[in-house]
Amino acid sequence: MRTYSFLAGLTLGAALIGAPKNLVVQIPDGKVTRENLRATLENMGYEVKDLGQQSEQITLTRSGDSIYIACSVSGSGQEFWITAYFGELTKSEQENPAFLLSILRKNRSIQPTQFYLNKNALSVGYAIANRSLTPAVIRASIDLFADNVHDCKDFWVRKD
Repeated sequence: MRTYSFLAGLTLGAALIGAPKNLVVQIPDGKVTRENLRATLENMGYEVKDLGQQSEQITLTRSGDSIYIACSVSGSGQEFWITAYFGELTKSEQENPAFLLSILRKNRSIQPTQFYLNKNALSVGYAIANRSLTPAVIRASIDLFADNVHDCKDFWVRKD
């Protein structure tokens, strides 16, 4: 038993010595706030760009494609949102039932990520309950979201 404890301590100690200090992230009360959103993402090692309107952008890469992800906290503070913008729907896309149905069908394979429209802008989003959040939960959610966005590539590189 002592050997295992010693090895675990040795492994943890070696990992911490080589780890960048800014990767030790604490989220007060397990909630990300609008005030600590940027610092939380930066401390997790992401390069962050301010999008205004209390949103921050990070970029991940999947199979050589850049995935631009916006992170924000809802007005109520109850949700941590991860979103991506796929562009404006063209008039022909808006009038094409087969295209619109394909969006609805794709929702099933990318859950819990979901498509949504804001006027004629097509986006995908994923809301996480903003409680008991840890850097590991946030990173896993962002990674899953980036994978889902990449899986929807036909919708963000579409040509009319």
